[in-house]
Amino acid sequence: MIKRSASRDQDSQTSGQGREAILSAAKIQFAEQGYHGTTLSLIAAHAKVCKANIFHHFGSKEGLYLAVLKDYCEQLSPLRGGRSISAPTCREQLRQFAQIHLENMFNEPGAVQLFLRELLAQDSHRKEMLAKGVLEGNFARLVQMVREGQAAGEIRSTIDPAVLAVALLGADVFFFMARDVFQHFRDVSFAEGVEDYSKALSEILLTGCLVERD
Repeated sequence: MIKRSASRDQDSQTSGQGREAILSAAKIQFAEQGYHGTTLSLIAAHAKVCKANIFHHFGSKEGLYLAVLKDYCEQLSPLRGGRSISAPTCREQLRQFAQIHLENMFNEPGAVQLFLRELLAQDSHRKEMLAKGVLEGNFARLVQMVREGQAAGEIRSTIDPAVLAVALLGADVFFFMARDVFQHFRDVSFAEGVEDYSKALSEILLTGCLVERD
């Protein structure tokens, strides 16, 4: 019985290692070649497994692709693993969210490249899969963070929480894409510092640009 148990544990460990090898290889290939440009044979070759193992772990090419997107989404999210951002005010929570999100993007450029491919792709089915199967959960948690700020009286109740969430995420994405260009602008002083940019961004989003007048 002990030998059989040890054998099953070893098989389970080997299976888990095979799954991770497939996922790791798929991340690289999908990011570089896109969904249609990547084949399961190519992924299997880079993962050093047979193609049948991919079907065993993920069911299909689409299943593997969805697993890659989910894994990348988890790595990019400041709220990954059910983690919350602990800060005394909504303003500071959103500043931390913006900063951690942007830092994660620079740490995982392949993930951002893959998501940008999907946003530009002309495939409504995959975009629905991306929205409902990958992004919706983390987006909803960011929206909830804004709603909690409204309930605490820190954010105006007339503001649409989803619009604020989109503005924050979109500003992060554009900064990620254009930082190397911003560095050459005389008027830009924040291109080198993610923290400075995130602080300024959250301040603008939460307080606006117009001067208050009596």
